[in-house]
Amino acid sequence: DYPSVLSGDVRGLRLGVPREYFVVGMEPGVESAVRTGIGVLEGLGAEIVEVSLPSTDLGLATYYIIAPAEASANLARYDGVRYGYSAGAEELLDNYLRTRGEGFGAEVKRRIMLGTYALSAGYYDAYYVKAQQVRTLIRSAPRSTTRCSCTSTTPARCRSTSPGCLGSACRAASLAACRWACR
Repeated sequence: DYPSVLSGDVRGLRLGVPREYFVVGMEPGVESAVRTGIGVLEGLGAEIVEVSLPSTDLGLATYYIIAPAEASANLARYDGVRYGYSAGAEELLDNYLRTRGEGFGAEVKRRIMLGTYALSAGYYDAYYVKAQQVRTLIRSAPRSTTRCSCTSTTPARCRSTSPGCLGSACRAASLAACRWACR
C-alpha cells in the first residue's frame, strides 16, 4: 500500500538525481517540472545527491529488443479460435490468416515481426539473451549508486535490504521515492 508509507517528512532523506536523465533534447517542460520537484524536496529538507547511471543510454535499444520479443510470444495465442478477435471465416486457416491480418494494426504487426526475428534460432543468443543481460545490468546500476542507502528520484521498485527499508511494498513513483534509512 504505497500511500500508507508516505509520511510527507523528507528531512534527512538522501535523494539521488541521475545526471544522465537530463540530456540534450529533453522536453523543456519535463525538465523544468522535475527540477522544480527536486527543489521542493530540497526545500523540505531532503539532501539532493547527483548520481551516475552510466548504462542509461542502453535502455532504449534494450527495450526495442525485449518488448517486441515478448509481444510476439504473447500475441501468438490470438488466433481467433480461443482468444481475441475472430474474422469468422469458414476454413480454419483462412480464419486464422484473416484474423491476424485484420485484428492487428500495422505497428503491432511490425513489432511481432521484429520480436519473432529476435527470438528466432539464429538470433536468440545474439539479440534476446544479450538484451536480457543488458537489462539486468541496467536494473542493478541503481543499487550500486545507493551508497549509504541513498534513494533515487526515479521510478523503481524497492528491493533494498538496508535496515529501515520499507521493503517490497514500497514503490517509488516520480519524485516520491522509496524511503531507505539513511538519516
